[in-house]
Amino acid sequence: MTKYWETGETCIKRGIVNNKVWSAQSVIVIKDKPEETILLLLPGAQCFFPEGYWHWKLEKDYSHGTRWQEARKERIPLREFGWLKNRILVFLEPEKYYASFLFWEEMTNQFRCYYINFQLPYRRSQHGFDTLDLDLDIVVDPQYHWEWKDEAEYQEGIREGGIKTE
Repeated sequence: MTKYWETGETCIKRGIVNNKVWSAQSVIVIKDKPEETILLLLPGAQCFFPEGYWHWKLEKDYSHGTRWQEARKERIPLREFGWLKNRILVFLEPEKYYASFLFWEEMTNQFRCYYINFQLPYRRSQHGFDTLDLDLDIVVDPQYHWEWKDEAEYQEGIREGGIKTE
């Protein structure tokens, strides 16, 4: 029997790589139906990311390795933090290799962008929803100008074996 979450319930959106939790974000369920799930990530939400995230994602420092090199470790040490700055509405559809995000800046309530996040189709778990972010994204600004994001990271994920293409 498939469990559907009730509107207003809190669950976890997890990133799973090599059968290990790579990231976790506490989200609020807006809608959970067979055809679509909508989640809300708010500033202050409890989140966990790998220790290396602060080096390679935020500082562009790869001296400690990359995301995909870190994913091969037997244990991925996670660091807790509170989500900052943006409200994100996440739209998931079954069997899709992407999710659609809408970003608003919390302090100004200004709409920031549409965001297509390429990821493995989500799976339901007792905690919420599990997927794997494939790094590659499309960002669309409010004037509908768009650009690819993280193409090099996506290619690195393929080279390192974290993203399977066959």
